[in-house]
Amino acid sequence: MCLQLLAKGVLMSEIAAIVPACLRELPQWVAWKYVDRAGKQTKAPINSHTGDFADSTDAATCSTFDQAREACERDVNLAGVGLVFTADDPYCGVDLDNCRDGESGKLKSCAIELVERFDSYTEVSPSGTGVKIFLKASKPGCRCRKAYHDGEVEIYDRGRFFTVTGDRLQEYPTEVNLRQESLDLVYASVFGGDEARSACSSGVDPSRLTGDCATAALTHVRIRSRFHKLCGSGSTEAWRGPPRISVRFEPE
Repeated sequence: MCLQLLAKGVLMSEIAAIVPACLRELPQWVAWKYVDRAGKQTKAPINSHTGDFADSTDAATCSTFDQAREACERDVNLAGVGLVFTADDPYCGVDLDNCRDGESGKLKSCAIELVERFDSYTEVSPSGTGVKIFLKASKPGCRCRKAYHDGEVEIYDRGRFFTVTGDRLQEYPTEVNLRQESLDLVYASVFGGDEARSACSSGVDPSRLTGDCATAALTHVRIRSRFHKLCGSGSTEAWRGPPRISVRFEPE
C-alpha cells in the first residue's frame, strides 16, 4: 500500500518533501497498519525494525523517518508512517474527527475555526474525513479526548502516535508553529469544566471561578502538566503492545 497512495494524491516517495523537517528529524517514527478488531478497522503502530507492534512509550521500538518509510516500501501490509509524541519533544497533536467531507474536501465550520486559530501544519487523516494539526505546545491539562459538535477532538503531547499522510491542507502553514496560547484557549473551551472538576478537591464550584481565580486555576493545571511532562511520567492511555492492545486501537 505504501508504494501507492498514503492519502489522496500523496505517494510515499513524495512524503519527505511535504512533512516538516523538524518532525522528520525526530527519532520517534513508526510504521502502522490496519488491524481488524471486533469488526472495526483500527490503526496499530509497528516497529520498523522488527515488524512487531511498537510501544509508544518505549523509544527502542521507534526509528527514524527514513527507516519507517523504508519499512513501508518493503512490506505492502503496512499502511503508512506515524509520529510518536514523547515527553522529551516540544510538539503536540490535535486530531479532529468527522470534520471533513471526504469527496469535496470541505471542512465543517467548527473545524475551520480551530484550524485557523492554530495556524500550523495541518494534514488530512487516512480516512479523508478528519484532520490532524501539529503544534509546538504542551497540553495544558490531563484530558485528551472529548466529543466536539458532531465529531470528536483529541489532543496529545506524549504516549501516542499520529498517522502522518503528507496530505497537507494547502491553505495553512508548511511548518509547525509555536501555538501555546492558542492551545491553552482551545483546551479551556473544550475541556474547561471537566478539567476543573477533576482538578479541584476543595468542593468549590468551578463555574463560579472568574477573572484572576479562573486564570490561576488554568495556570495551576498547565504547571502540573508541564511538571509531569518534564518528569516523563508517561500516559495511562499509551500503546503498550499486544497485552494492552485494546487501549490503543483507534477506530477509523
